Amino acid sequence: MTRISRLNVFATSVAILLILGTSPAFGQAFTANLTGVLSDPSGGVIPGATVLLTNTSTNEKRTAATRADGRYIFSQLLPDSYSLSVSAPGFKAFLRQGITLSANQTAEVNVALQVGATTERIEVTEAAPPLDTQTADQDMRFSTNSVENLPLNTRTPFGFIRANGGFQEAFDIRNANGDQNYDRFGINGGRTESSAILIDGVSATSGSQWNGLIYSPTVDSVQEMQVISNSYDVQFGRSGGAVVSIVTKGGSDSFHGSGFEYFRNSALDATDFFTNLNGKRKPFFGRNQFGGSLGGPIWKSKNLFFYGSYEGLLEGTPSTRLTSVPTALQHQGDFSQTYNSNGTLQAVYDPATTVVDSAGAATRSPFPGNRIPASRFDPVGAKVMAIYPLPNQPGNAFTNSNNWFGAAKNVTNTERYDLRFDWVRSQKHTMYVVWSQAPVEVQRSPNFPGWGIGETGTYAPNPRSHATFGNTFTPSPTWVVNILAGYGEWTENTIPNVKTPGTAIGLSPSLVNQFQAPGDFPQFTLSNYATLGAYETLHHPESTRLLESNVTKQLS
Repeated sequence: MTRISRLNVFATSVAILLILGTSPAFGQAFTANLTGVLSDPSGGVIPGATVLLTNTSTNEKRTAATRADGRYIFSQLLPDSYSLSVSAPGFKAFLRQGITLSANQTAEVNVALQVGATTERIEVTEAAPPLDTQTADQDMRFSTNSVENLPLNTRTPFGFIRANGGFQEAFDIRNANGDQNYDRFGINGGRTESSAILIDGVSATSGSQWNGLIYSPTVDSVQEMQVISNSYDVQFGRSGGAVVSIVTKGGSDSFHGSGFEYFRNSALDATDFFTNLNGKRKPFFGRNQFGGSLGGPIWKSKNLFFYGSYEGLLEGTPSTRLTSVPTALQHQGDFSQTYNSNGTLQAVYDPATTVVDSAGAATRSPFPGNRIPASRFDPVGAKVMAIYPLPNQPGNAFTNSNNWFGAAKNVTNTERYDLRFDWVRSQKHTMYVVWSQAPVEVQRSPNFPGWGIGETGTYAPNPRSHATFGNTFTPSPTWVVNILAGYGEWTENTIPNVKTPGTAIGLSPSLVNQFQAPGDFPQFTLSNYATLGAYETLHHPESTRLLESNVTKQLS
């Protein structure tokens, strides 16, 4: 290794440490390995042959010499497509194209050379995929073609996990929009929300609370997805049942791209049962998912490439609410028409008439006519009652329950970007950087009419980002040093849509400052009636950090 290369390794490591600090991190290798044995026509091994492995996307080249046992080894390769060429004195040259290496795979390609001049060459363009004979992984893999062409309802690659045997979920991943919900599954009896999820080898889960997923890449940026269900190698940890490894796409020496638009509208959907039951109009539903991708060379002669993708989502989903609200008479304190389910009057007692007898038993009398005089109304209670809407449909004949129905829509707006740069700086140093971000991930649930501060009315921005920085150094054909750094961040927010501050209903400023709800409005819970107000404001950041070094030394 040259002095400059040593300085590069040292400087990179120190810089990453300074950036990431000392937070604990757990990483797993996601690179691939390739090995095989060279033999002559009689089956004897060929030591000292020259083997050249070329990444056909980035033109990265690795060389190795076969050992005394005829075996060659290439370690810590990026998952991609490769070609393998072999030359040895007294034998025809050999070239095999189209070797696809997947994440966490140790593939074996054995080569039988034929006697002849080295100027002659045997080329293999079609062959069976190399087998992984070196690891204990039992997995399911989804290639680029599968990820791009299999149907997905909300276009998240995590929808494919449902195809794995032994799958169970705690959340409907197929219809989820929030990235934090995509990891709410378990495999082969493992607890839900406990699987390890890696993007380019970097953990993509928060590691706290329910292990929520920090970021889900766009479908167009996924090169492959691997679900390891059990018997995975010891390099994997921090998992309660499965390991999901995603590898992102990189650029190549030719330009390629795509564009798409997916559309769905309620005009094509049937009306749901409860909306029909209440004689209401079908709520609007609309989904537009659109975006595209582009990859290619930035500086072809310098082996600098890029790949980027964008996806936007504009969605409105039906939301209905059937609940109970105070009647017009109850708003006035008149409970003369308020009955129990058996038809008996539901008496409202006057606390001022409480009498305690000699035995300690307390009794009190109902209000005359079962009506509360306006003079007895609490000022705060009267203003809270005024916020409740009036019934908009007939309720139960006796209890008046289920006398309010609302139909509106939940809104989800999401934008996400994935950008990757690959640079083969030299045949001894390659690097890549991946930056993913969803700066706009907003979910709004409706404030139904009359619910100026209803708990169903919320605004939930959830910005998130994920980054990976990889450096691979090959000081010699037998040494490989890989330095991987990563960072992910997601902030979960829930902001109820408050229109009435606590002071507006008569609460003192000193009191409302103690509440955690926005606008300092407390939550009011009335038995058998709709809850008014929000119980919390949520602002919860989650992050993951990684610094990992993998060193491979081949011993003869």
